[in-house]
Amino acid sequence: MSPDDLNARLRATFVQELEDQLRAMDAGLLTLESRPDDAETIRTLFRAAHSVKGAARVAGIPVVEEACHALESLFAEVRDGARTLSGGDFSLLFAATDALKEAARRLRANESLEDSTLPALIDRLRAASGAPPDVPAAVETTIPPVVSTTPRPPQAIEEAAAVSRAGASGDTPGSESAPPVPIESTDAPTIESVRVSADKLDQLAAYTSDLLTTTGALADQPRELDRLQQELARWAGQWRQMAREQHDVRRWTEQSDLDRHLHQIVEQLSQLARAAHDHTRVLSRATSDILDGVRGLRMRRFADAVEALPRAVRDVAAATGKQARLVIEGDDVEVDRIVIDTLREPLLHLVRNAVDHGIESPEERVARGKPEQGTVQVVASLDQGRLRIIVEDDGRGLDTRAIARRLIAQGEEPPTEARALARRLLAGGVTTREEATSISGRGVGLDLVRAAMERIGGSVDVAWRAGEFTRFLLDSPPSPATL
Repeated sequence: MSPDDLNARLRATFVQELEDQLRAMDAGLLTLESRPDDAETIRTLFRAAHSVKGAARVAGIPVVEEACHALESLFAEVRDGARTLSGGDFSLLFAATDALKEAARRLRANESLEDSTLPALIDRLRAASGAPPDVPAAVETTIPPVVSTTPRPPQAIEEAAAVSRAGASGDTPGSESAPPVPIESTDAPTIESVRVSADKLDQLAAYTSDLLTTTGALADQPRELDRLQQELARWAGQWRQMAREQHDVRRWTEQSDLDRHLHQIVEQLSQLARAAHDHTRVLSRATSDILDGVRGLRMRRFADAVEALPRAVRDVAAATGKQARLVIEGDDVEVDRIVIDTLREPLLHLVRNAVDHGIESPEERVARGKPEQGTVQVVASLDQGRLRIIVEDDGRGLDTRAIARRLIAQGEEPPTEARALARRLLAGGVTTREEATSISGRGVGLDLVRAAMERIGGSVDVAWRAGEFTRFLLDSPPSPATL
């Protein structure tokens, strides 16, 4: 392997590691924001930054290494009790993970990091870690907690240990070495894993499909052998009948010898047909097991589709001055990778929409007799071979009057029946926002949700009750094989 090839493979491995660690860091920051004294989460975040720093050094990406060293220093201060994180600190930390995500995207696309926002964020992180604990950050924001029933385990962090240790034998010149983090021993069994690209899984699935087709074709051959054996037995019977009708002793002897040979051939064909039946049955069963195994490799937990939602709820709540918590159920439901990848964007839009449009301000909720903090639920389940997902908020419901006014303004006759109104809403082009924002207001989101669901053979529906809730129901097959 050439040095260039080795470097490319090293960077590809690093990018995957970086993306895994950033997901864990986002989850950890969300947990820490709602539970500031969670010592284990602080240690997890420190280990994540330390691991990526070492991996970045090995991959030769100094700007990412410096950013993670700055993060590591800040987390070390929190871990050692030298400071507490303010709302402004969390905003800075989330901005840092966003910048690292953008760096990962660029590295994956073989783009330069020269104009990256990381250097500016490194300066801000260094300034933050050097400030006294009682000095607040420049931006102070009170962020409502985001609660999820599916916190992401820090397994990905531990998987980076080998890469981190390889590059962490010595710090960069002039940098401070962070104190070692004690790793608690555990008797839990080690789970070995290996990364396989999605393209290779797709290729394996295609090969397995070809194998299944070939096995089906082979299943016809034992039947053909049976037919030949029966045909030959019929001819042998006719030959014996002809032999009996002959009165020439010499001819009778020759025909008897031929009859014995025919009988042996018939018996051999019969044995061959039985063996072919047995072998085909075993091959068919093995092929079916292989196909099930390949499908199993493509299956992923629903948790992979919703991993970005807690951060989205947190960010939209902060931007709109609302309080919201996210509850996720059914994260262990397994569906095909294609379905998971397709669901990410629709779910992200629906959850952002729920906080932006559905959840009321704390003052409005209190006036309506509701708790200040709104709730967004995402519930997944498998029912009669279908994947069912509910995205529901306990907010104000759909404003049908505002929707009707907007349709009239667009020159449309608003439907009078609720179901027709729901169908029109899902067709897109309708928004109750007077002005578009970075969050919503362009009237295309629900249309994108509907189109995405239709691509995987699914559908979306909506139900609501004024002042109480809005509920979106997503239905799809769990895998392309069931389309």
